[in-house]
Amino acid sequence: MLETVKDEKGNILAACEFRRVDITGQPNKFGQYVYISNIEISEPFRNNGILNKMIEKISHRVPFIQWVYFKRKKYNNRTRIYPAIKFLRRIKEDIHAISLN
Repeated sequence: MLETVKDEKGNILAACEFRRVDITGQPNKFGQYVYISNIEISEPFRNNGILNKMIEKISHRVPFIQWVYFKRKKYNNRTRIYPAIKFLRRIKEDIHAISLN
């Protein structure tokens, strides 16, 4: 699946390719894992909360996942796996911070 974040003019600011998979990493529409295979964010929009928007959009498309994982090419393909709740907490913290301002 492909998810994008666009600005008000329709320009793509970020794109993420991900799959819903089972515990063995095989595509499965009922799998409890999301494998993020690639994510690209335009240079001027990094570190401004766009990743939180992407996480929110993915969570709406696959609401019942339990785990999220990805490989970091930058670090010799090291695999990182996180409970989905950790990503959702990141979104809630962002919403809480906005509501305090």
